[in-house]
Amino acid sequence: MSPADQRGVNAYTRANQVSRNPRAIEADVIRRVTRGLEIARETGDRIQLVTSALDNQKLWMLLLSDLANDGNQLPEGSRAALISVGMTVIRETQNNLDKKLDLDFLIAINRDIIAGLEGVPSTGQPPAAPARPTVPTRPR
Repeated sequence: MSPADQRGVNAYTRANQVSRNPRAIEADVIRRVTRGLEIARETGDRIQLVTSALDNQKLWMLLLSDLANDGNQLPEGSRAALISVGMTVIRETQNNLDKKLDLDFLIAINRDIIAGLEGVPSTGQPPAAPARPTVPTRPR
């Protein structure tokens, strides 16, 4: 890629980041952290597990800090519920990182938060594969 092309890509990236909805940015960050947890679960790699779990813990510490801020515009009940969830996530990580960390639980929580940020209902499960279209048949 030429330097001019790279400058164009960089300018597009900056413009895209500036114009993006903060909820979409938050969802993307949580999605990336969640993907790390999923990879740890899939591979069983201990280093991946520890790194991803600590990244998730840092993410939730930042979210808790924002939720506790008086300038946070979420309704008080929602803030309290999310603070409770965040403290549970942090406690799970701190108490079980050297034992059996419940990755399914952490992943489900993050998926639910992503769904909430995107305004869609979630069950904590990955999105289902789209249904295959059916072809109408003629009676014989």
